[in-house]
Amino acid sequence: MRSITGWGGPRHCRLRSADGLGLRRIPPSSRTDLSSGSACQARERIGRLGDDDAVRLGGCKTEDVLNVGTVVIGVEDLHRAVAFWTRALNYVAKREIKGEDDFAILVPASGHGAHLALDVSQTPVQQYPRVHLDLYAGDAADQASEVERLVSLGATRVDWDRYPENPDFIVLADPEGNRFCVIDTNHS
Repeated sequence: MRSITGWGGPRHCRLRSADGLGLRRIPPSSRTDLSSGSACQARERIGRLGDDDAVRLGGCKTEDVLNVGTVVIGVEDLHRAVAFWTRALNYVAKREIKGEDDFAILVPASGHGAHLALDVSQTPVQQYPRVHLDLYAGDAADQASEVERLVSLGATRVDWDRYPENPDFIVLADPEGNRFCVIDTNHS
C-alpha cells in the first residue's frame, strides 16, 4: 500500500510505500492544484495515479520533508558561548557539556523550536556575515528591552554601516563576535 504525503509552500506530493522505504515524487504532469486541502483531499484530485497508488483515507498524512533543525555557530570559547546563548534564548544544553568538549547543542527549554549548536572554530568572525540569526521581538519597546537585556548578558552593539533608512532591526554581536539581529516585528 502507498500513501500520499504533501509538504509546505506550493504543495508538492510524493508517494511513500507502507514500509517507508520507497519514495518518489509525483511529477507536476501527474498532479493537479494542491495549494489547499489535506494530502487525502489532494489524492482525490490527483486520480491519475492508478489503483496501485490508491490510498485509504486513514493512511493519508501531511509530512514535512525538511525543516530547520539546528543552526550551527562557530565559536572560540565554547563555555562562554553556551553561557551567553542559554541565557539569551532560554535554551538548555541537550546533554552535559564537559570541559574538553568542542561542540554543544542547545535546545529550547520549552521543548519547541530550532536547536542552536556551538562548534569550536578557528575561522575568524566575518564583519558582514553571509548567515546570521534574526531574533524576533514584539514591537519597538520589546526590541529595545531585549537589546538591553542581551547587552547585559555580554552582547555588544555593532556600529553597522549598512542600516537602511528607518530599519526594523538592531545589529548586535555575541561575546564571540558573531553578528545577529533583534527585529521589531511590528515595524511598519
